Amino acid sequence: MKTITDFFAPKSKRQALANNEEQSEINKRPKVLSFPNDTVELLSGVPKPLEVFPTASATKSFFDLFEHLYEPSWKEVLATKRYASLAAFLHKERSSNKIYPSPEDTFTALNSTSRHNIRVVIVGQDPYHQPGQAHGLSFSVRKGVPPPPSLVNIYKELIQDPGVPNFTTMPSHGYLLRWAEQGVLLLNTVMTVRRGDPNSHKNKGWEDVTDAILRACPEKVVFLLWGKPAQAKAERFTKAGSIVISTSHPSPLGAAKTNSPFLKSCCFSRCNDALITMGFDPIDWNVDGPLPKRTDA
Repeated sequence: MKTITDFFAPKSKRQALANNEEQSEINKRPKVLSFPNDTVELLSGVPKPLEVFPTASATKSFFDLFEHLYEPSWKEVLATKRYASLAAFLHKERSSNKIYPSPEDTFTALNSTSRHNIRVVIVGQDPYHQPGQAHGLSFSVRKGVPPPPSLVNIYKELIQDPGVPNFTTMPSHGYLLRWAEQGVLLLNTVMTVRRGDPNSHKNKGWEDVTDAILRACPEKVVFLLWGKPAQAKAERFTKAGSIVISTSHPSPLGAAKTNSPFLKSCCFSRCNDALITMGFDPIDWNVDGPLPKRTDA
């Protein structure tokens, strides 16, 4: 039987991306899932509920929610029974509706980097709700998917920002994983959505999860807050060492608003200037190319 230590041991990206056949074999093995003050034993894939969860279904729902959260530094923040009601809701939703992103992609923003390496926080609202778009990073889409209008405006701002001289042409894709791997937390306030139904998972429990994520970020972080919802969400969790840069939202409806417009805000070069004052490396905002070597890790 696996031990608690085994379950929480760091997983390599290769392990995390194991194919379905390999995962099926893993799921057949006995596992122990441990949470603060609780232990749930899963034998042969069948949950055995303890007093914390009233039914086997509740236990399995809870396990399923965090099954694809691999990064240990985030597991220690989120692996707590307070999210059991959210887990039950998502289990029921996925059984009868198409939900985005997939379970495997829901925690992409957290799996991409340790919480201790977060340098920049960008807060979105809820995931894209059309097929093929959402994959766990706010504003991002995978290669081969046309960049949505908000992301196109993000690229336009980078191109016209004189403090970002190496970003000169519109990228051919909207995949922002390279940002995440440099310590940019691309977080949606609500991390799942029903197909074709924006805000369908609002007030179902994700807000508590993302509050905990923001609360656990390092003290020295630059917050890029685009639009009033992001500002209302994140400003409660800024710390003494944080720097906040607020603009309107990059969507076509808000990008050029006269009160702190997103376009021509130079928010990306201002972010890098702030990082340098904190003693950190600037972010390379290009979406292609090898990752820059860090000196502040």
